[in-house]
Amino acid sequence: MKTRAVTNKMIYDNCIKYDLTTNEKPNTILGVWITDQKFKSKKDNEDLEIKGEYIINVWYSYSNDTKTNVVTRKIEYNEIIPKIFNQTSNYSIKLLGNPSCNKENIEDDVIIVEIFKQFVIKVIDEIEIKIPEDEPKKIEKMGQLVSQQEIYKTVRNIYNKLDELIEQVNYLLEKSN
Repeated sequence: MKTRAVTNKMIYDNCIKYDLTTNEKPNTILGVWITDQKFKSKKDNEDLEIKGEYIINVWYSYSNDTKTNVVTRKIEYNEIIPKIFNQTSNYSIKLLGNPSCNKENIEDDVIIVEIFKQFVIKVIDEIEIKIPEDEPKKIEKMGQLVSQQEIYKTVRNIYNKLDELIEQVNYLLEKSN
């Protein structure tokens, strides 16, 4: 009997530094927030390609902390996670929260921010389940004899329902991206 199952689950994360220049000489960073996160992914042979974008907003003070401003920068990314699939694999991917700022500082009048993002990736493959032939032809269940054929039919129905649920989950995950 064949069915699909999650054969690998991984967390992919990365942290990237960005330099943001301003029109003024910044004194203090007052806040950093990330908006408009979007991404798409696709399987490319054995690799997973993730393309996306988000906007970094940094609120800072200048002129001896008497004035404030916001610098904004759109970030586009294209990342490859190599060799996680075989030819028949499928997958689901989900971003764990929005990207966030791990660290921010000012060096030589340039604002430097370190942005962290994290994805959960599930690899789904077709697997084969075998019911051993050498099992007894009848098994006692709650005082009644049940044939191996009845057990096989029940197990097959369970896996068919599982396939339907996996398809529904994949559809919902794709729709949420």
